[in-house]
Amino acid sequence: MRELAGRAVRSWATSCRDDPGFERILPALLVVAEAVNPHLHPETAAQVWRVAADSPCAKALPEGERRWLELFRAVGQRDAEGMASRGAAILQDARGIRSVATEYAFLATATALACRGDAAAARRLLADARAYWVRDGQRATELRLLEAVTNPELSRPGARPPCAGAPHS
Repeated sequence: MRELAGRAVRSWATSCRDDPGFERILPALLVVAEAVNPHLHPETAAQVWRVAADSPCAKALPEGERRWLELFRAVGQRDAEGMASRGAAILQDARGIRSVATEYAFLATATALACRGDAAAARRLLADARAYWVRDGQRATELRLLEAVTNPELSRPGARPPCAGAPHS
């Protein structure tokens, strides 16, 4: 699955002759993002997404679709500000669409808010997760983790956000 997704993304990024349309390439981009971003050094991940974003196909995308590539790059770079802003814009446009893609955007946004130390905003987003972006029965572990790290009863006064100072691997 990952290899096929990688080939589809590479083909899309290098040649727009047979452009399948963004809605058809987004699932492959998500597979690549989930495989690449957590496992590569932030600078290496950024380069992967820079190549995709600089492609002729990507440059022709409307802003709303380009935002996905920007989100993938922000996640790869562990850029909480970029994740929060790109993810929030995607979620605003996708309110009520519960899919693998919206789950990715939701998790990136909520994680970024928690990492920035904005637990209240993350909890507000979490309160809407299942109604607007997360499919029934999906992402239970991730939701529980986000609820735990943003729970004010579990945090110590003056404690750093859960991602503050986290080393880049």
